[in-house]
This record gives sequence, C-alpha cells and structure tokens, in this order.
Amino acid sequence: MDIATILKKYPKRRDSLIEILHEIQNHDPQHHLPEDSLRKVAHHLNLPLAQIYGIVGYYTMFSTKPKGKYLIQVCKSPVCSMMGSQTILDSLKSKLNIDSSNHSQKGQFTIEEVECLGQCSDSPCMMINHKIFGNLTSEKIDSLIADLKSSK
Repeated sequence: MDIATILKKYPKRRDSLIEILHEIQNHDPQHHLPEDSLRKVAHHLNLPLAQIYGIVGYYTMFSTKPKGKYLIQVCKSPVCSMMGSQTILDSLKSKLNIDSSNHSQKGQFTIEEVECLGQCSDSPCMMINHKIFGNLTSEKIDSLIADLKSSK
C-alpha cells in the first residue's frame, strides 16, 4: 500500500500520528519508516518534520533503519528470561549467522529483543512478522528457520 493511500484514511489531525506511523511501518517491506514517508506525514498533518522524528525516536517500536524480510522479535520479559529466552536468542543468532548489527549477512533476517509479547503462558516466545510462536525449543527454532528459508 502506498503512502498516499494510507494518508487518505486519516484526518489531518495530530492525534492520528501514531496510527499513521504504525500503518506505514507495517506495510513497508523492510519494516521501517523511510524519510520520504515521514516528510509526507509531516505535510499531511501540517507538523514540523523534526516533531515527527521526535515521536519516531521516542517510541522503540518505530524504526528509521531498514530491517530484514523477516523481523524476529524475541521476548526478554522476566518470565521469558526465566524460561530460556536468552538461549533462544543465542541459538537464533548462531543459526542465522547474525552479526553484531542484528542483521543476517544477506539482510533476510533481523533480530530484536522486545520487552513483552504478552504470551507468558507460552514462554519463551518470539514474534516473526506479527505471528507469535511460543513454547520455543531448539527443535522448534530449527523447524521455523527451515520453513522461512524455504519460503523465500
């Protein structure tokens, strides 16, 4: 969906900003907010671009940096941590050859740690492009990775 189509859905009011940013980022193939899109949002809402960047920089769920085709978010809440989320994170990084930038070499995968995915009963858990996976084990990780790599 293009930015013009998204902006048409929202009134030209400041209180629409967060929803607009979410929708733009959710429809972006690289899961981020490109500068050109932010300029169009600023124009649509008649806000200074600096104010838009201030909001984007404040909320950790927004990003101005491109991410991989598969955005993997590993929960690091206390419950998930106690259930082994660090082991899951380390395993993912190793199996996907993720470097210190948290991106795979070909840019297909990006890993992030997030505070809570609200799935404590299924800890440890992670989310891949808005789909949650719980009760993770090394075997489940292997299966998920194989499925993602084969789906290209």
